[in-house]
Amino acid sequence: MKKVKVFVAVMIAVTSMLFGVPQLQTQAASKPLKVKATTKINNVAKIPKVKANKTYQVNIAKADSCLQFKAPSTGTYVFNFSKLKSSQYSLIMGKKYEEPVLMDIYLCYYDNDKKGYYIYRDTITKNTSDSEYGTNQKGCIQFWNLAAYKEYHAAGMMKTNITKNYGKIDLKKNQTVYIYHIGEDLNYGGPFSYSLKISKKK
Repeated sequence: MKKVKVFVAVMIAVTSMLFGVPQLQTQAASKPLKVKATTKINNVAKIPKVKANKTYQVNIAKADSCLQFKAPSTGTYVFNFSKLKSSQYSLIMGKKYEEPVLMDIYLCYYDNDKKGYYIYRDTITKNTSDSEYGTNQKGCIQFWNLAAYKEYHAAGMMKTNITKNYGKIDLKKNQTVYIYHIGEDLNYGGPFSYSLKISKKK
């Protein structure tokens, strides 16, 4: 009986080496990294940093807050924004509905001489000008949460779904971009969060 058990064990080991054993456990999907935008923007060195090819859940408490990104190499980088969420809810017919939120994001550089943030005007963004609340301002990335999109689209004021948006910009190695958040909605009903992923265009 012992010989049979040993034989079976050897056969299992050999089969595993030749063909591999199917994985019984599936890897859990990687969760987005959490980062909080800071309103303490006078000291650029202390502004939280984000990296390329990682998905972040960006948390925002108020407007006029920042993150920073330094390009690891020269090329065109795409900043993808989506899943804007608000913690403020209304009760309508016994159900909770997320409050509409609109946010503008600017990709900026910091001028050490003038001690201020200035917009990269060559940022290419999705065209949102077919909306009454869209913008033609160069370098402005405007997007909404789903509640806002449904509300304004139903009212005929919005033709384009901008619950997802992007900014595309050419950067040199070690050039820094400050992701600057603006919007009156951000000063009410917070905190807020959205999804960010920065990738280099191939």
